[in-house]
Amino acid sequence: MRWHPAARRVPHTRQTYNWDCGLACVAMALNSMGEESTTATATVRTDDDDDDVDDDFASVDAIAAATDLRVLRRLCRTTSIWTVDLAHLLRRFGADVTFATVTIGANPAYASESFYSDTLREDRGRVESLFDAATERGVAIERRSASLEELKAKTRTGEYLIIALVDKRKLASSDANASENYTGHYVVLCGYDPADDVFLCRDPACAVADLVVPASAVETSRRSFGTDEDLLFVRRGRGLRASAVREVMDAAHGEGLGGDQCLEGAR
Repeated sequence: MRWHPAARRVPHTRQTYNWDCGLACVAMALNSMGEESTTATATVRTDDDDDDVDDDFASVDAIAAATDLRVLRRLCRTTSIWTVDLAHLLRRFGADVTFATVTIGANPAYASESFYSDTLREDRGRVESLFDAATERGVAIERRSASLEELKAKTRTGEYLIIALVDKRKLASSDANASENYTGHYVVLCGYDPADDVFLCRDPACAVADLVVPASAVETSRRSFGTDEDLLFVRRGRGLRASAVREVMDAAHGEGLGGDQCLEGAR
């Protein structure tokens, strides 16, 4: 396979529970910026005449500590994770993220869908509030359907990681009838090989780090009813600011890291 060199520089994080796959994907995206942070810090220290840099870039170790799944679970404070939760979480770390979706807010059409039916009523208010607060908090949301060609182009260059909401049972097959019941799951698209028309993925539910998936399977699974075609385009750049990472850790400690209370009631 011919991947961009950056495609494999995404540490694989396994999910802990059946509901925290999205948080594991956030951890993978943010940890991939660790190396970029190290390079950026060296550049700042070389180019800046003032030795006292007010806001250095976060170290690999600092990012790893802040993206521990126990920390991320504390910050989200829910076991019913929506894509807009992940977008806000990424932004708290200072990541450049764009959320593309065909539906703004909680889709009422999912009320009868078994995957959503138990939690949709309870989630709706929180989800709508997060959509409303997106602009103020620097979260870019675009109501649109992204093309498969866009996914290929952005992952092929190594400039973006894409966190995609997919139907888990259809990801391993391009057969649109592979499953009767929708099962929401998040994966990270890291790279694309046009020669074989396949994506390099990081799947938090998979024991293997490098998961190669045909583009047809990615397309079928991400467009399934229940996904709203949700995608998070995470731009890879100069890394994460140390101040943002410190603020996240302070907030997590404020929530209390002595134990993990988000263990039951997962959907």
